[in-house]
Amino acid sequence: MFRRFWKASLLVALGTYGVFIFGSIYVLKALRSNKGFYYQPQNFVTLSGMLHRMRKNGAGLANICLFGTMTLVTLCCTLTVAFGQGEVMALLGSANRQGVISLDLEHIAPEELTIFFGTLAFLGLFFGTAFLLCTVLVMYYKQITEGHEDREGFLVMQRVGMSVGMVRSTVRRQVLLVFSLPLLGALLHLCFAVPVLIRLFDVLCVSSRTVLLGAGCAVLVFAGLYLGVYLATAKVYYKLVAR
Repeated sequence: MFRRFWKASLLVALGTYGVFIFGSIYVLKALRSNKGFYYQPQNFVTLSGMLHRMRKNGAGLANICLFGTMTLVTLCCTLTVAFGQGEVMALLGSANRQGVISLDLEHIAPEELTIFFGTLAFLGLFFGTAFLLCTVLVMYYKQITEGHEDREGFLVMQRVGMSVGMVRSTVRRQVLLVFSLPLLGALLHLCFAVPVLIRLFDVLCVSSRTVLLGAGCAVLVFAGLYLGVYLATAKVYYKLVAR
């Protein structure tokens, strides 16, 4: 089972790199071939900039997506453990349990169950924090390096007649598009991971509704943190290209 898990994880990682490095270029070139769309002033500058960014930074965006996925899945598991502990404790204390229970609760003391769920929550919190820090560091490093690289392009656009406001608007739109892609990719990965998590937590007698609740809360928490990190790193980027 673990061998299948690692094979599946490797294939997911390779597929993610393929989508961000090659798939994004294919889509952008297809949009560029649409002359009516491409030759509009804002779309022309945005698509040209996006092609340049994705060619140079597709792998970096894939890294953000994968770290974000690991953060989301870990956070989902942690919240499910927190929400499901009371559910399992109630099941343990019920005198009239019906059906077959995957976990043999009759031979587990409440104290042992509390320690078990507490350990799982601690591990989830630890690894979730580590993955989140990796995501933040990759995003920050990407903004710093791109800020230094794009400064010359920022000055060139001003020299050819674009106003500072239009240049800022174009750069802001490109950066927003670039950083929304890893978030959407991480959410898509979580959608495919949730059925597996439901089967996993079923062994611990945690209902699918609790897993879905944990996944929903994880999405809200991660999206909020991701947006905060994006806004903070975007300010650094704008300072670098505009100074």
